Amino acid sequence: MTKEESCQIEEIDLQPIPRPIASDYSPDRDREHIRGWLAIGMLLLLAAVLLLLLISVVCGLRTWSQVEGVSAAVVGPLVGLTGTMLGFYYGQKEK
Repeated sequence: MTKEESCQIEEIDLQPIPRPIASDYSPDRDREHIRGWLAIGMLLLLAAVLLLLLISVVCGLRTWSQVEGVSAAVVGPLVGLTGTMLGFYYGQKEK
């Protein structure tokens, strides 16, 4: 390569990049997405707690009398919260 060839500069086409047209933001889509994930999370949490309690009794790790107090203290409120969340979510979705 000669000195003249290395000093040549190529022209670059600098056309502006088209920008997307901005629109008004609506949080409805994000809100529905988060509500769905929260409802799924609460259902999974309830299923996991029930499954762990069942496994602990079936495998003999705990007796039913030991698990009964924990299940009354944990499962009742968890069922209530899950039901409330699902009722609110699906009640809002139908409107």
